[in-house]
Amino acid sequence: MDTNQIERERRKCNVIINKIPELSQTTTGKEKNDHDMKYICDNLGIDRRDIKACFRTGSIMKNAEGISTPRSLVVVMVDVDTAQYWHDNGKGYRVEGTDFWINPDLCRADRHAHFLVREQRRNRMKELRVNQKSSQS
Repeated sequence: MDTNQIERERRKCNVIINKIPELSQTTTGKEKNDHDMKYICDNLGIDRRDIKACFRTGSIMKNAEGISTPRSLVVVMVDVDTAQYWHDNGKGYRVEGTDFWINPDLCRADRHAHFLVREQRRNRMKELRVNQKSSQS
């Protein structure tokens, strides 16, 4: 079994949720975790019994205005079927009426492959628009 397959197996019950507000750095880890758990249950409709654990990933970054942007939240579901329910869309699911995105937890190789597919799609669409403009002229 290769490394990527091991990573996929390890991440199969995980979903990534982006843009969930983060508490200030002065609060304790448990307070932050309790806040995140309550927030996703109350605002995203995920049942607490479906969640095994949740944690933030990455380091705290600041945007150009000096405001820290929320880190991604990894939510470990109790089983694969529950995780699959939340990332059935493959590339991501935007929670209706919010700015939150739910995505599968991909290994590095899969993230890179998905990036290349998006890049190719972007280039095809750009070329198509150029061809349409030239044919209209």
